Amino acid sequence: MVDEKKYENQVISHRMVNYIHASLEGLKFYHTTLQELGSSSYSDEKQQRLNELTQKSEEWLNDIMGGEVIFDLSLGREQSEKAQEVRTMLKQIKDDVLYFSEVIINIIQNVKFYEEKENIFFLIAANGRRLFCEESYAKGFLEFARVFNDQIIKEAWEPVLAESTPAINDFKTFVKSIKDNYPTENSIFFRIHFESLILPGIFRAYAHDIYQFLNMGIGEFNYTAAKIDNNNARIWERLDFSAFDAGYWNAYGFTPEQAQEWRKIGFNDPYIAGQWRVAGYEPNQALQWTSTNLSPLLATIWKNNHYSPEEAVQRIQNGELVPREPRRRDY
Repeated sequence: MVDEKKYENQVISHRMVNYIHASLEGLKFYHTTLQELGSSSYSDEKQQRLNELTQKSEEWLNDIMGGEVIFDLSLGREQSEKAQEVRTMLKQIKDDVLYFSEVIINIIQNVKFYEEKENIFFLIAANGRRLFCEESYAKGFLEFARVFNDQIIKEAWEPVLAESTPAINDFKTFVKSIKDNYPTENSIFFRIHFESLILPGIFRAYAHDIYQFLNMGIGEFNYTAAKIDNNNARIWERLDFSAFDAGYWNAYGFTPEQAQEWRKIGFNDPYIAGQWRVAGYEPNQALQWTSTNLSPLLATIWKNNHYSPEEAVQRIQNGELVPREPRRRDY
């Protein structure tokens, strides 16, 4: 017979350690990408340190798969030494993702960011970090589901992995093309910049994930735990955003009022809304383009060439995947 309380603690323990492991795998992939691109920022020493930390997280995962409980909700703050190590590593990852967010902001706000190769390499590798982290996270859940025969977890994470793996393959192809022939075309720099616009929000959202982990067993996850100041917390609460939801909307750069405006017309996922917002879309304009099922990048390419959503869809259906020429405008 399954001990439900123990299994609940195993699930929580795995979520926390799997998060660490996926984060470290993402960082390793970031450094590997820098190395492949020939970046001066690559460091064998940092990669070796990451390998050591990853090995530690793998040991923790193996302990959990073997039936061990690392984090016990009933103990509150009085957790085991191993659980305290897990919490410490989560805090370090939180600091790192917030640092990454700030570095990315500084780069993408520079209109001449492309003049420095290291800026390009950093943005590319940071995108790779995010992709590989998410793929590794999904794989970790599926392995847990296999070991413990948990069909619910399996069904939840199989679609995530199915989306992640092709994205990683496309990314590796892109990196190889950059390595073999460093770009000079503005269109490539535009793509790199565009796909990096959402990254600060993604990394801040990772920090919000960690705030929730660090609050487990302590009490209700409130606005203070979500690092939202009292003045804004009152507004988020008045507009019916929980601390959980407010933290993600806040991570993607929305004020409470802006989040309410986007949510009111059907954007319930702050990541999706954030993709359109950082690309310069107003809520209703974004809604028009989401009806086309185009990605924000492809939609923006068509919009910048003066096509309406309907015109873009018609041309794509006729085999024109990207506009061959700008639409002639009537003056």
